[in-house]
Amino acid sequence: MTVIMTKLRQEEGQSMVVVALAMVVIMAMMALVLDVGLAYAQRRRMQNAADAATLAGVRELALGHDDAAILSRVQEYAINRNGADSVDAWYSPGGEEVGLGSVPEDAQGIVVATEIEFPTFFAGVIGINELEVEAGGSEGVSGGDEGVPGGDEGDEGDEGDEGDEGGEGDEGDEGGEGDGPTGGSGGGPGSEGTYGPVSEMSGGVYPIGANWQDYEFGVTYSIWGGEGPGNFGWLGWDGCTNTPCLCTSLTPPGNSENYINPHNSSDHILSVGDWVEGTPGKKNADCVRNALDYFINNQIPITVIVWDETEKQGANLNYHIVGFAVFVIEGYDLPQNMLEGRFIEWTVPTTHIHSGTSYGAYGVKLIE
Repeated sequence: MTVIMTKLRQEEGQSMVVVALAMVVIMAMMALVLDVGLAYAQRRRMQNAADAATLAGVRELALGHDDAAILSRVQEYAINRNGADSVDAWYSPGGEEVGLGSVPEDAQGIVVATEIEFPTFFAGVIGINELEVEAGGSEGVSGGDEGVPGGDEGDEGDEGDEGDEGGEGDEGDEGGEGDGPTGGSGGGPGSEGTYGPVSEMSGGVYPIGANWQDYEFGVTYSIWGGEGPGNFGWLGWDGCTNTPCLCTSLTPPGNSENYINPHNSSDHILSVGDWVEGTPGKKNADCVRNALDYFINNQIPITVIVWDETEKQGANLNYHIVGFAVFVIEGYDLPQNMLEGRFIEWTVPTTHIHSGTSYGAYGVKLIE
């Protein structure tokens, strides 16, 4: 009996060793599942932070703001709004660091890299108490056609929505060692952002046609006059040219998504090169004046059509779109055919951007 009990006690001791070893393996597997999963989640979070910071910084660059303003925006959207521990940014091309005091003359965009450290759940069992992830290579480049390298910016939704900021980036090439825009240790998933003149808009445009000219920032222009008998610059989106329809289209946020191309009834996107119908008459009605007064009193920037030529005449007059301009309405006298606006530069939500002539309406977005 004594011999049997001794053997049982020996087997119990062996079981404890096996259980202890198994627990280490189990904890390591839990660390692999939970902590590595958390690392991937944090990496995606940092990619979103880099995307948002890139678009915010590119917007400042597009509007001609200085180096300090660009750096402030990048830090706000990477750190304050999206939780990164640190952020680095460089101008492209050239790789000069953002925050050194000046914007390079040839700067066409920025590159952003973000980083965060976070405690582990179970990896501490194997001596790993913290993990660090980076997301780098988010780049904003000016100009270019769609597809050329060029948030919560959601709070500034009408400024880029910014719109579009903070979308999820696509997997990019890994960065090498170094401090430059392609470096960072280990790199991360990358995405590209671009800004340029707006070439297409699916909404947010008001039914006013401004005749093409070389607009200068801050200068007040007579932007209303039209062309042809009975036309003064009002537009119509869907064939309706009466006063109630005009008033509806002038009421924020407008209804330009109802646009119908007079040459292609299936086209509902306002695009450079398209035609848009004119709305005849001065339309000196209370609802029209109320809409204009609202824009004036609140100094609201509005996006309008820029046209260069017309076709047909009278009630059938169409205007040819060459761009989108942004004005702040400053005054009007409809019986005297007068509508004045101060030309400004602004970023607006857009369908596409291009490298053509700019009329102050810039689009900022991420591209693959």
